[in-house]
Amino acid sequence: MSVKPIKDIKLNVRPVTVALHHDYVFEGPCRFGEGVQLTADYDQTVNGMISKGFQANLEKEFDLDKINFLPHVFIDRNEEFLITDEDMAKVAEDIDKVDAFFVCQAIRTYDFVIEMAERFNKPVIISPTFAVDVIATAAIAATGRKIYPVRTLDDVRRHFNVLRVKKMLNHMTVLASARLNSNRSMPSAPDGFLSTEDVTKRMGIRFRYADPHEIIDSTHPISKQELYDENSTNPTTPGRIGLNPDDKDMEIIGKITDDFIAGAAECDMERTEIFNSVKAWYVVNKFMDHLDCNAFTIPCPDICATRRLNKERITFCLTHSLNQEFGIPSACEYDLPALVTQAILMGLSGKAPYMGNCENGNLPDSDLDSNGFWGVGGMFKHEASRNEDLPFVQKQQKEKGGSYVLVTHAVPNRKFKGFDTENAPYAIRSFARSGFGATIRYDFKQDAGQVVTLMRIDPLCKKFFIAKGEVVGGIGYKDTNCSEGVFVKIKDHEDFFEKQSYFGNHVPLVYGDYIKELKGLAKEFDMEVVEA
Repeated sequence: MSVKPIKDIKLNVRPVTVALHHDYVFEGPCRFGEGVQLTADYDQTVNGMISKGFQANLEKEFDLDKINFLPHVFIDRNEEFLITDEDMAKVAEDIDKVDAFFVCQAIRTYDFVIEMAERFNKPVIISPTFAVDVIATAAIAATGRKIYPVRTLDDVRRHFNVLRVKKMLNHMTVLASARLNSNRSMPSAPDGFLSTEDVTKRMGIRFRYADPHEIIDSTHPISKQELYDENSTNPTTPGRIGLNPDDKDMEIIGKITDDFIAGAAECDMERTEIFNSVKAWYVVNKFMDHLDCNAFTIPCPDICATRRLNKERITFCLTHSLNQEFGIPSACEYDLPALVTQAILMGLSGKAPYMGNCENGNLPDSDLDSNGFWGVGGMFKHEASRNEDLPFVQKQQKEKGGSYVLVTHAVPNRKFKGFDTENAPYAIRSFARSGFGATIRYDFKQDAGQVVTLMRIDPLCKKFFIAKGEVVGGIGYKDTNCSEGVFVKIKDHEDFFEKQSYFGNHVPLVYGDYIKELKGLAKEFDMEVVEA
């Protein structure tokens, strides 16, 4: 995997201790103590202990896989309260690498911190030490600079997480394989962004485009002898050397396929059909690497209508699932808001997200043909969906009551609990009932009771739609097509529907509660939050 996942991006934090010692022995309205406590040596000893404790906490309290602490800077001042260029130069070392300052104040150093924020215009977080830290936060905020009030180290971790995700988005470049439209897939996701330029201006995300036929053509291996034979090379780029897999690539794809099959609890597909889907994922990654991209989306109906997927016997479901496991946002149906949402959720959580059609309402009272969630009668054909999955959820509803949403798509993955965890149990089944298009199937029933966060961005890229829920079951583990889904208990399905109606269909989710972080990120981008 040569693509650099945005999940691996770290936040560069400059720790700064600003201390004050007194050169003279005296008492006054802001100086307390007696004897040795009034000496400069005592002040400097205490300040040194505070600084060492602050530095020790950096490694102990924070995730160093997500935060890169730059060399610590210690500023020692006396009661003249001077702010010198020499001291500021220490803070400014490698300033272009600094994403944020983390400041430890050792007695009345507000003036220095305020000027530091004004000079360098970098976000500032003051280590929660004194109640009077609000002196500095109010003063810095009044200048229009970024300051983040905190009371606990959990608050610090949350703000660091938000700033890191903001940086991740600024380093995100999407490979968008458009066919009929560039901003939106009108046959599938017209609820996409009206303008990708607005997304770039607000979040810094960039977009690169590749013809889907060129990608599909490139899934065919071409030998070196054939490279310059126009009758043998790709139809869309005749005579050119493409990104087609070579013999070595084909060996790697075969090994990945065999490992994928070996790890499955159940597999209902022929190896050749699975190999085709793995090959498509591999080629997509070659395109991302070639174009310096780290996110991917491709339309479904637009490409399906060409019959290329049927002819090649592939779908891109497995591409999206595997990409997400590597921390690469990857969205079905050319849904760019869902793609950006995935990036946000995986960045905040350190877990792979799940996206799908989001339908809400009351559960069917008896069977899958009752009026209730859309499509359940037509999509979920397997007897297990009817006789096991749905009754399981109905039992949950009777016991717990409440409102539900159903999120369905054939793109679950094995890293819902974290990128660094072992693969969760999974099955391999085809998307098409004729046997092609490998998909991962995940039994969401095993996660009943798990808290999840749901989110989507509106088509104008001005609002976050967020909600918290609880997994109450799943459906479609044994099925084919997009009939894989998770039922989530929410506050009020009518309120959810009313608000979702102005955001769109796919509502990605991630395991865990990240509502506070999402509100903080929305503030970073000056976006409104709509909570259901």
